[in-house]
Amino acid sequence: MASGFGTQYTMLEVAKSIGADGRQLAVVDTISFETPMLEEGAWFESDDFNSHHFNQVLSKPHGTDVQVNLGYNWENPVLKPVTITLQGIAVNTKIDVEILANKRDPQAWRAAQEMLTVSGIKNTVHDRSLYGNSSMFPRQIDGLWTQFPLLASGGQMGPSVTDNGGRISGVNTGQSSTYSMKWGPGACYFVYPRGGRGFISITDGGKQLVPDLQTPPQYFWAMVTTYMIRFGLVVEDPRYMQRLANIDTVATWGTPNPALFPGAQANDAAGQITAYSQFPGGLDGVVSYAPRSVWTQMNVALERKQNVWLGMEEAWGRRVLHCHGVPVKLCERILPLNFVAGDINPFTGVAYTTPTTQYEPVAS
Repeated sequence: MASGFGTQYTMLEVAKSIGADGRQLAVVDTISFETPMLEEGAWFESDDFNSHHFNQVLSKPHGTDVQVNLGYNWENPVLKPVTITLQGIAVNTKIDVEILANKRDPQAWRAAQEMLTVSGIKNTVHDRSLYGNSSMFPRQIDGLWTQFPLLASGGQMGPSVTDNGGRISGVNTGQSSTYSMKWGPGACYFVYPRGGRGFISITDGGKQLVPDLQTPPQYFWAMVTTYMIRFGLVVEDPRYMQRLANIDTVATWGTPNPALFPGAQANDAAGQITAYSQFPGGLDGVVSYAPRSVWTQMNVALERKQNVWLGMEEAWGRRVLHCHGVPVKLCERILPLNFVAGDINPFTGVAYTTPTTQYEPVAS
């Protein structure tokens, strides 16, 4: 019987899933995360299998004041072609046929494992949508942080990143960000391959002879399944994606840095409202995604009635936290910066060792 943590199922793992009466135990996913962007984001078909294309307007004709016997200028709109690359995420799983043979309901047990695999892939898709970086990892798309990493990041009409002040507080303890987005055409959305080919596929490879983890390897019969998803993230208009950066435990979301926001009171949400002010045409359809630390700060401020901009209002058929009329969703995949190998030094802007996109670097 082959063994190996994380790559194939061992008899110990199977034993843990069987109750005293021989029935399969319920599987409780204790490491799942809230991934609301995938559940609420708009999805559209791309115009190609591996990429999606659109144009951003760089300038429009202004026209010339007309006077008799005087001409006027030649002008045309100037467009910037943009290509968004799609990426795939795939995983192979193998389950020893001896395990399935001893199960009371092999198909149900295998389906339970499939659901956990799909859940794990969903987390990875969400992570790539936030931190994917094609320059460091060519197989990845560019996530939101990669597209908007600095305070000057954004479009022609203004930056898409607002500074909450934590970066200059002198303390580096878990800086993070909120991301506020408007989903839909002309704003932000996900794309899947043209015609839906290869969007989400689960391929049952049947029974195969596969190698174990020994050196040299030996072989056993297993049921093999391949899971794959192909997707892309599009921000057509940068004004519809606003990041509030540099939120830490000193200059928290609810306590803006007084050097940046003179006269600001605890829990007055000045930084978040400043970010909201960058959206064109109001806040209809805008959703904010906050890490657990910030989401908790908001809820505590609401409970203490310390902030008139916070409230519980109706959205998605239930009452949810709102800030300035914008629904705020918990997004546990927005992760804080930690001092581990590969994290970016917020004071120098360079990586300690090999770059990584696992954590939320600090805008500078």
